[in-house]
Amino acid sequence: MNKKNRTLPNELNKNGKPSGSNHPEAENKPKKNTGLNITLQRLVEARRYPVIAQLTFKQKRADLVSLLKATQQNPETMPPRLMEYLKREKLWDSETVSLTPKGKEVVDTGYVDVKERGLYHIWYTHNDPLLGIRPLLIQRDTAFFEPNCKPWKSGADARNSEFGVSATCTVDVLEEIYGGQKTNSSRQSLTLVSLQPEILCSPEASAHLSLEWRLGFKQSEVSLKGQLESLSFSRKKKEPEPIKFDCQICGYQEHLNTVLGAIANKFDGFWSESAQRMVVSLEEIHQYPQAIQRFEVGSRVISRLSTDLGTFDSTLVFHLPIKPRDHADAEHWHQDWLNHFHSKSYRRDSDTRQQQSLWLDHEAMADFDLTLKSGQELLDCFGRESQPESYWHVAAMADLSPSRSKKQRLPITLINSEVLNIRELIGQLTAGDSVQSVIYSDRYVHTSRQNRNLNSIASYVEGAEGLLMTLNPTRGSSDADLPENWERHILDKQSDNHGRYWVFIGASHTWCWECTSGLDFICKHNDGFIVDGTPSFIPKDEDELPHYLKNTINKKKKTAEVM
Repeated sequence: MNKKNRTLPNELNKNGKPSGSNHPEAENKPKKNTGLNITLQRLVEARRYPVIAQLTFKQKRADLVSLLKATQQNPETMPPRLMEYLKREKLWDSETVSLTPKGKEVVDTGYVDVKERGLYHIWYTHNDPLLGIRPLLIQRDTAFFEPNCKPWKSGADARNSEFGVSATCTVDVLEEIYGGQKTNSSRQSLTLVSLQPEILCSPEASAHLSLEWRLGFKQSEVSLKGQLESLSFSRKKKEPEPIKFDCQICGYQEHLNTVLGAIANKFDGFWSESAQRMVVSLEEIHQYPQAIQRFEVGSRVISRLSTDLGTFDSTLVFHLPIKPRDHADAEHWHQDWLNHFHSKSYRRDSDTRQQQSLWLDHEAMADFDLTLKSGQELLDCFGRESQPESYWHVAAMADLSPSRSKKQRLPITLINSEVLNIRELIGQLTAGDSVQSVIYSDRYVHTSRQNRNLNSIASYVEGAEGLLMTLNPTRGSSDADLPENWERHILDKQSDNHGRYWVFIGASHTWCWECTSGLDFICKHNDGFIVDGTPSFIPKDEDELPHYLKNTINKKKKTAEVM
C-alpha cells in the first residue's frame, strides 16, 4: 500500500495564531454551549534523517504575476521565448489563448511551484499516533564533501514510504550561505507542496518536543516546541548546533469525537455525537459547581488520558457540555435545579416560571419533555426537614401571591383513583358561570387518549366556541380530532408556553387556571371516569398569564363584543 499520499492539515507560520450578561439571574439562565476548550499535552519524539529527494515549494513571484497579466491583455505582443516558457510551465494555453488553471492560480495567489532536488537533513515526527511521520524542519546540505550516510530505503521503498508528502504543509527550511570568509545561516518558513524521497538514510539524531493540542468545536491547533539540532557544513565534520523550534499545525478537527469519548469515560458517561454532549448521570457530576444550572462541567484536569490517538500526560477540559442519561435521571436533574434555585432566596412566581421554563426548554433537555412545577406540586418537591430553605421559600411564595380575582379562589387538587365528574369539575373551575368560549393550551395533545378527553370536556360546555393551542404533532403522532365548534392554533416551542392552561370566558368574568398535568389525568373507567395521578389546578389572573395567551383572550373578547 502506498502510504505517501496522505493528507496533512494546513499550518500557520511560527508566529501564527489559532482561528480560532449583567442580568441578576444570568447564572441560572442556561446557554447554548459553544465554548468547549480542551488542551492535551505530551512529549513527541522527532528524528533527523539524511534524505535525497525531489521537493516542491511555493515561491512568491511578483514578476511572473505581472508577466501573466500582461500576456492576458496583449498576448500577440509578447516575445516568443516568453510564450514558450509559459507554455512549457503549463501556465498558458495557446489553443484557447488564455491562462491555464495553473496560470490562474499563480495570478490569484502570487505563488508558483518551484521544484528542487538534493540531499537534505530532515527532522520528522516519529510514529506519533496523532501526527504520524511528518516533516518539521528541512536543512539543505551545502557541504563540499561526500556525505557519510548509510542508505536505509531506496527506490520504490523510499518513494512509497510514509516519509513522502503529497499534500500542502508548512515547514521550516534551513540553509548555510557562504560569503567570503563568513558563513551565514538562513531560516524561513515555506509551504511544502510535495516531497518525493529517492534515498532514505538511517536516522542520525533524535529529540523530544512538547506537544500541546488545543481542541474545541470550532478550533484545532497543535503546537510543537523544543530544541532541535542544525548542522554546520563549514568543516568536513558536520558540527551540530542547537536551535529553538516552535511551530503550529492547524488540523485534526476530525478527531474531536474520539477525544471526547475518552474524556466521557472518565465520568462513567459516554459522548453523544448527535447531541454533541456528554451523557452522564447526576451523581457523576454533582460535585461540579453550576453543572446542572448551565448544562456543562466548568473545568476538570485529567492525568494520563488514554485515547485511540495515544496517551496524553495531561488534559485540561473547560465548558464540557452535558445532558441527562435518561428520563429518570432528567427528573433528578430537574429536582436538583429546583432546589438550587429556590434555596438561595424567595422568588417571585413570575420569575420562577420564567427561569424554570428556560431551563426545561434547553436543548440538553429536549428528549425528556418534563413538566413545569408550580403551586402545591412545586412545594411537594422539597422536604421540610431535608431542604428547609427551598421548602419555606416556596411556601412563602404561595402565601404572598396576591389574588386580584373578583371571587376568592383556592387551588384544586384531585385525588388519584377517585371518581371524576367532569361536569362538577368544570362547575368548580367556572363557579357555575355560563361559558361562551374555552381555550385549552398544552404543547402535547396528540394521542388518542388526549383527543378523547378533549372531546369529553367539550361535551360539557356545549355551544361554547373552543380553541386548542398546541405544537405540531411529533413523528408517529397525529393531530387532535377536534370537537365540533373548535379550532386549532399551532404554537412555536417557546419558554412561555410550557404550562397547561384552561381558560373559560364567561358572560361577565374570565376564569383562568393552570394545571400541573396534561389531559391524561382523565382515565376512562367502566361508563365513567376516574382520576389518574394527582393533578392540581392553580387559579391565575389574566395578568399572570403568558403574553400569547393574554393576546388570544383579548381577541376572543373583542370578537364577542362585535357580535
